[in-house]
Amino acid sequence: SFLLVTLGVSMFLLFAFVLLLYGAGVNYIPPGPLTMMFAILYQHYRIIPAVYHFRISYFSISNKAFDYFLACILIITDPPGTLLASLIGIAVGQLYRSDLVNLKSYRISPSLERLCKRFLLPLLGSTRPPTRPVRALPDFVAASEVHVRDQTTARASEPGAGGSGPSGTEEGTPTGQNTTVDDMGLPVPSQQPSTQPSAVSQWVDTLTGRRGGDGVYVPAQAEITVLMAMFPGVPRETVVRALEQR
Repeated sequence: SFLLVTLGVSMFLLFAFVLLLYGAGVNYIPPGPLTMMFAILYQHYRIIPAVYHFRISYFSISNKAFDYFLACILIITDPPGTLLASLIGIAVGQLYRSDLVNLKSYRISPSLERLCKRFLLPLLGSTRPPTRPVRALPDFVAASEVHVRDQTTARASEPGAGGSGPSGTEEGTPTGQNTTVDDMGLPVPSQQPSTQPSAVSQWVDTLTGRRGGDGVYVPAQAEITVLMAMFPGVPRETVVRALEQR
């Protein structure tokens, strides 16, 4: 629905501006979905926050600068047609975002949707969506967790390794000392915390820079606000739980 609205409004504006600027030499618009691309780029600018920032000399630049750099290359490829198409695309994206003429409420009709599913979907094909992990950990950390857990299980299954002693406590564990299990499935004494942090703890501390007193990540209010702005329909408790799982 967004692409259909963008295409219709941008085609009308392009035709109108070519008629108005024909005397100034603007009589050619290069082919391609430039207007839709810049309308999507405007939504990306308004909705998606920057992931990180870096400095080049005295300038602070975010990771979104690479997208804008590629967009600038498209603008200067074939002026003034590409410049006009990009400006109209940004204007249409802003018009859709502001919802001045109620463009957001438009949806394609069910009959058109069924027609597209019947004739266009077999041509395009479909793929199964990828499975998203529950925990936002890098692949090497997740693989190391599985490897350590497999080694612990194999070590515990060996004769004479582990098991319960006569007093009902695990061998190798001091009597009367409570034990807990960490993220990797290893027993960790609760009264004597380990001074050497695990690989997962080091990675999380490096990424976030802080942890709570019980070792649980404490999300900042700014992070909660950004995620709630990106997903307005999600409750605050779900956002906080997702950040804590990170």
